[in-house]
Amino acid sequence: MRTSRSTHGLGVGCGVGLAAGEGCGIGCGEAGAAVGDGSGNGVDDGATDLDRQALAALPFPVSFVLDPANPQAAAAARIYRAGGQEVVMLATGLPPDPRPQDVEQTLNAGATHLPEAVALVDLPEGGFQDNLALSSAIVPILQDQGRGLLTYDEGLDAADQVARRSGL
Repeated sequence: MRTSRSTHGLGVGCGVGLAAGEGCGIGCGEAGAAVGDGSGNGVDDGATDLDRQALAALPFPVSFVLDPANPQAAAAARIYRAGGQEVVMLATGLPPDPRPQDVEQTLNAGATHLPEAVALVDLPEGGFQDNLALSSAIVPILQDQGRGLLTYDEGLDAADQVARRSGL
């Protein structure tokens, strides 16, 4: 992953998949980790068997990716933030071929559900990062919200280019 604005730990890829009851393997050899639901997608999907209190108490920095459309996301974000960890918002809910006002409405709704989120991360597949027009609409909104942007290190990554030119 590329980080257009530095956050501690996101994208380190420690592979901590604790939802399935796996051990943490704290000796990742990295400064932090991205923790997910055990499916490999790095997103806390709201599973009820995930011990968020224990994850929030991990002794190293972790960035938790949450889907703002998930009804449990706000409660999970509060737990993670109370433990001193970062929350990152997953870029979900963008309609196909959105108008700029659709983008703004979607990101503002996500910010309302996850005000603690420090950044927006694109979807692993089918996201906005290779769409120049969409990226150009997203970056100024993130700047206004005071959030960072995380993208995947693949393709042309228009989102990263727009973010760098904008100083995000």
